[in-house]
Amino acid sequence: MDHVNIAVDPEEQFFQYMEHFVSTRHMFSMVFSALIHPCFSTAPDGVMPPRLSSATPTSLQVVWSTPVRNNAPGAPSYRLQMRRRHSAGDILDLLSSPTASLQHRVGDLQPYTEYEMRVVASNGYGNAYSNWTSMTTAEDKPGPLDPPLLLNVTARAASITWQHPLKENGIITHYNIYQNGQLHATVLGTRSNCTVQDLHPYTVYVFQVEGCTSKGCSLSPETPAIRTLPDAPEGIPAPELYSDTPTSVVISWQPPAHPNGLVENLTIERRVKGTEQVSTVVTLPLSQSMSYIDQSTALSPWQKFEYRMLMSTLHGGTSSSAWSEVTTRPSRPAGVQPPDAEVLGPHSVK
Repeated sequence: MDHVNIAVDPEEQFFQYMEHFVSTRHMFSMVFSALIHPCFSTAPDGVMPPRLSSATPTSLQVVWSTPVRNNAPGAPSYRLQMRRRHSAGDILDLLSSPTASLQHRVGDLQPYTEYEMRVVASNGYGNAYSNWTSMTTAEDKPGPLDPPLLLNVTARAASITWQHPLKENGIITHYNIYQNGQLHATVLGTRSNCTVQDLHPYTVYVFQVEGCTSKGCSLSPETPAIRTLPDAPEGIPAPELYSDTPTSVVISWQPPAHPNGLVENLTIERRVKGTEQVSTVVTLPLSQSMSYIDQSTALSPWQKFEYRMLMSTLHGGTSSSAWSEVTTRPSRPAGVQPPDAEVLGPHSVK
């Protein structure tokens, strides 16, 4: 029988060939089947990159397809490899042993982090690697935040600065500023400082910062308590006045609505109604007594006077109340001069 050269396609696992030989001496048909000799088997090719099926902040569900050509008898086995995005080394094998499965759940990952994965297909005659493909875990709420720092604390404002969380776990959309447990302000997620206005003087405050992504928020611990600086008192009531004698006035007062610090002394001022000249009646230290009797020689009966209170805080300043009016009590006339008498005659005097 003559030799026949058979071209074997390595992409096929099995083949059948039928040859019809015609001989000048004999007419016959031969049908035979042949199994590819193992020397014609090679590693798989056409391995496609894996695909992401679903993602959570700490896991990825990865699926992949069979190779386009296995190039050997039987089914291939698979390994899944991973590395951090843009990392040249540290390739991690995710499977403890090769598997025939076409999917795998990867856990213990970092939120909102980009990883690269590839599939390794093996058939006993070699390995084939897919291209790397990137996959990103889902966002989560930010990691822990440190307490903010307070700078430039004044009587009515303070500057707050903070560090972005070490693990942002997503895109920080905004920060909330809490003052004594109440939401005070909201700023963009790119910010790391804020000036807090409208604070009350000589008041204790604590602050917190809360960073938020689309998946939730993380609140920092509180700052150490701080006290704003003192300021001049506010809301000083006008004094209450009463004239008990024609030449004395009883003055009583109430503490300020907002001391804004430690009130160290108060001053009483007086003026005659309709004039601009102001006289200091007395300066008193803060005490339990909240009244004073003005018996100045400048007082006269049946005359209108005005009084006001000035109060000062330690290192904070001074402010005053509105004027209050009083009329001293009437009295008998004073300063009546003896008459001049002129005798006009025996029976008359002018």
